[in-house]
Amino acid sequence: MEPPIRALEARPDRPAAPVSWASTPRPVGAVLRRRRWTLGLVSGTTLALVAGLTYLKDPEYTSTATILVEGVRDGQIGAPLDVLGRVGAVSPVQTEAEMIRSRRVLEPVVDEMDLHVSVAWDGIPARPSEAFPQHFDASAGAPPGVFWLRRGEGGSVGLFSESAGFPMAMADAGDTIRTGGLSLLPPAGTGWSQIRLEMASFPAAVQEVFERVAVRTDPAVDLIEVSCTAHDPAEAQSLCDGIAAQYIQLRTVLQRAEASSTARFLGDQVDVVRGHLAAVEDSLEQFASRNRIVALEEQASEEVRRLAELDAERQAIEHERTALAGLVGRVERTPLAPAGRLAAGGGGGTPGSARYRDLASFPTFLQQGPVSQLVSTLVELENERGALLRRRTDSSPDVVALDTRIAEVENQLGDFARTYLDNLDSRSRTLSASLDASHDRL
Repeated sequence: MEPPIRALEARPDRPAAPVSWASTPRPVGAVLRRRRWTLGLVSGTTLALVAGLTYLKDPEYTSTATILVEGVRDGQIGAPLDVLGRVGAVSPVQTEAEMIRSRRVLEPVVDEMDLHVSVAWDGIPARPSEAFPQHFDASAGAPPGVFWLRRGEGGSVGLFSESAGFPMAMADAGDTIRTGGLSLLPPAGTGWSQIRLEMASFPAAVQEVFERVAVRTDPAVDLIEVSCTAHDPAEAQSLCDGIAAQYIQLRTVLQRAEASSTARFLGDQVDVVRGHLAAVEDSLEQFASRNRIVALEEQASEEVRRLAELDAERQAIEHERTALAGLVGRVERTPLAPAGRLAAGGGGGTPGSARYRDLASFPTFLQQGPVSQLVSTLVELENERGALLRRRTDSSPDVVALDTRIAEVENQLGDFARTYLDNLDSRSRTLSASLDASHDRL
């Protein structure tokens, strides 16, 4: 049986859904015009906050100093300690940069500049050297804390601790106050009522200075750029100058210690070789005496020949010693002039220890590698000083640092000459003793 067939109702077509204009994208300009007041308020608030923070933040100043690091040139053999220093991947310039930011450099600078002390003169910040121009010194062991310097009756001055509330020290007008590693001379006059001193922990102050000092190196050149940041431009410049001066002083001390240790090492080696040689000569002489293998005539001829060689060598050394002693004596008797006059073209003597540069013309020294290196370094430093004087004065810290370095190099020439003269004296005495022994054997 077939299923019944139902008649389908004819339904009219559904009308199309109306278009919603809210779902269509609007132009950007219309959105901005609609929200212009909100955007303007946000922008104005942001600018006001930025301007306020910029106004309230203390300004920072940066000072820079450039230091030339003298390294070992390619193809030259340095001292034994330099060879050990080149083992590893760290470059010498990077090592010097780390030394600049080390505590051995920063701690003396912080102590000298009293950077662990903050001073407020009647509420106005000031540097310790400005508030106490006559005398101020806070050692590294001074206790941290807040202290007040107040005037009393009759012109007396007292130093009060904020935590204790009672005077730690009292002094009459014009007297120095000393207590707990702090020594200061109160400012004269009555133009102040109280001075606030805040002393931070010395290690914390050193760490704070460490964070304000940046060191940048260039692998292509042996230059180190030191940048110092502070809220006062004078403090930033003084900090950079102090770090550069302390680094040069430390570098000089290390170089002298290295040279002394190398000289001691070589001297010990000479003593060891001399002892071995004497033992071998004694053993050979005993062997020849026991076996009687040396003819008297041949031995006498050999002694005469050796005597002539020793006498010729002693005379040559004596001539060289006499010439060098005369040159050193003339140089040391040369009158001195103020440092910097030779480089500036002045006359009337030689500056500082510049007289020792005349020793480089000694014939034997012309063949010495260390003397050639010292002369090359001296020429480079003087050229750099001449170029720097075109922009700076003689009293500029950079010029003074170069003058100090030039004087150190020239003193090294003098030390080398005196050491070489002592060696000639020792060799002359040794040869004289050998000649006397040869005469006795003959």
